[in-house]
Amino acid sequence: MIKNLMIVVTLCSTTGISRGQVGIGTNNPNPNAVLHIHSNEGKGVLIPRVYTITSITIDTSEACPDGMLVYDLSQSCFQF
Repeated sequence: MIKNLMIVVTLCSTTGISRGQVGIGTNNPNPNAVLHIHSNEGKGVLIPRVYTITSITIDTSEACPDGMLVYDLSQSCFQF
């Protein structure tokens, strides 16, 4: 019983200091960002790429969520 109580107390006390931010290439992600990506080698992020015909045929049974981003290879532009 005491062991279970100690586990609960430990979990509750560490919840306040845990962070929801994810950092890739950084140990200190920006507190205002959910995902913080940093590169010292001058590399970037590769966004999902589709052709216009593919993006038109994406499952339309549900509306795309606001903020969804893809790169349209046919139009050479970002679609959101």
